[in-house]
Amino acid sequence: MNRNRLLKVLIVALLASAVFGQSPPSRDARLNEAYNRLDAYVAREMRDKGIPGLSLALTDRHGLLRASTYGYADVKLKKYVTPETEFEIGSISKSFTSISLLQLGEQGTFDPRQPITKYLPWFSIHSNYTAVTGHDVMSHSGGLPRDRDDIPSSLYQAVGVRDRWTG
Repeated sequence: MNRNRLLKVLIVALLASAVFGQSPPSRDARLNEAYNRLDAYVAREMRDKGIPGLSLALTDRHGLLRASTYGYADVKLKKYVTPETEFEIGSISKSFTSISLLQLGEQGTFDPRQPITKYLPWFSIHSNYTAVTGHDVMSHSGGLPRDRDDIPSSLYQAVGVRDRWTG
């Protein structure tokens, strides 16, 4: 999903969690309405984007609000997505990492303006530019080379970056 569509999903999720302050009968009706709209949105996006299946969990600070599965894990075998279906995590981990780093910044233990080597002394990369900062890493503006398909592990990619140059 692109960022605008993801934002719409998150807004619906936040609206759903916000109605928890309502009295119980109204809360249930409003949550069901929000969930029905979310389900319709997901179905439409899956159809329009050719997404065979997905799993979606909504949480708030108190825990899980709802977990839903949609479509197929294996289209050929007509195997549905279940709560046990495993998916690759993809790029969403970057958002969680950035949020965690910003929280550390609020605590005074991380400064995104400092060179990343202050926090990762082992990290080095050839560059003709200023040192890569935490902000550069979080905003994808440090000129770091992309992943390499010929390197089997993420750990080695992180260490192997010292053999490469920024773009």
